[in-house]
Amino acid sequence: MTSNTYAQIPIPKYYQVYLALKEKIEEGVYPEGTAIPSERHLVEMHEVSRITIVKAVDLLVQEGLIETRQGTGNFVKPVRKAIAPARLKTVALVIPGTLEGYISSVLTGIVEQAAGASTQVQLMGPQIGRKNSIFFDELCCGDLDGVIVYPAASGWQGWVKSIVESGVPVVLIDRYFPELACDHVVFDDEEAAYQLTTGMIRHGMRRIAFIPQVEINTTSVIDRLKGFQRAHLEFGIPLDEDMMWFEAYSHLRGGVDLLQDDSTQNLDEHIRRYQPDGIFAINHRVGEKFYFDLMTLHNRQLLSLINPLNQATEPKASYQVGQAGIYDHDLFFQNPYYHGVAMQDGRQLGKAAFDLVLARINRDLPDPSPVHQVVSMQVL
Repeated sequence: MTSNTYAQIPIPKYYQVYLALKEKIEEGVYPEGTAIPSERHLVEMHEVSRITIVKAVDLLVQEGLIETRQGTGNFVKPVRKAIAPARLKTVALVIPGTLEGYISSVLTGIVEQAAGASTQVQLMGPQIGRKNSIFFDELCCGDLDGVIVYPAASGWQGWVKSIVESGVPVVLIDRYFPELACDHVVFDDEEAAYQLTTGMIRHGMRRIAFIPQVEINTTSVIDRLKGFQRAHLEFGIPLDEDMMWFEAYSHLRGGVDLLQDDSTQNLDEHIRRYQPDGIFAINHRVGEKFYFDLMTLHNRQLLSLINPLNQATEPKASYQVGQAGIYDHDLFFQNPYYHGVAMQDGRQLGKAAFDLVLARINRDLPDPSPVHQVVSMQVL
């Protein structure tokens, strides 16, 4: 007899038999790899014709529940277990501010590498109005496989140390904390600054001003200053503290305010007092702001010569100042006073950082010692 579950349903007999057999297969009455009853036994069990049994068995074969073995019978096929998709790895890029041009290129490099490594990239950073401690707690408790950090100058070393100690791979980029045993990928800042300063000296410049930005105590700035100093020492040129203009553009932060008259006046005072024949710009923000201010001062001087009513009482200053610096785009080449530029490619930095953190995630680096990886800059 067919199963009581289906016997009273007004559907064809062959389909009732099919449902009854399928139910027993799914319940394990007929385990995987074993034979179901022969056609003769099924005819007797369900009190139907052989044709009915054949049609029911054919449905089971078509559905992939059983297979027919010539001369031996019909056997329950092993159930194909669904293969769970591979879990995507997650790597966070943590930045202290907005996604400006340089950091955007770093993110591009990371994403390009992640695309071929089954890895998703999550952009993270403290939000205005939130305590950093709350954000850092969320970061530490997140489901992250690795973290790439563009660290702020101060206040970040503690939480970075906590993540490192938790066992999550961490790679610092662009700058690092010397006291913290942590992987980092940086540009060859000292060598680039040395080559740029050497080029300026060979062009006859002897009074070169070094102009950083607001962040002075980062390793990237310190290394560039080391290269600047090394070039002076090799040429026997004394380092003049008056040529270290740390306060000139200390107001510059996330963007360049080209209309800040205060900085233009400040620069004019520095040029008149210290009479530089060249400047070393620590980055593109400083370089662009210096060039804008220099052109403003130069134009004012020209106007004073044309119109006697606008003539200033102070003596004429020389604004013919050569310029070199670290840039991440080619706008520097539009500067007629350009004497050299080192191009830092954020995309290459991002790629190198991702490859390093992925190697840590995959345990491809047997040596747990911190890796200090250097990316060269193109000096032009």
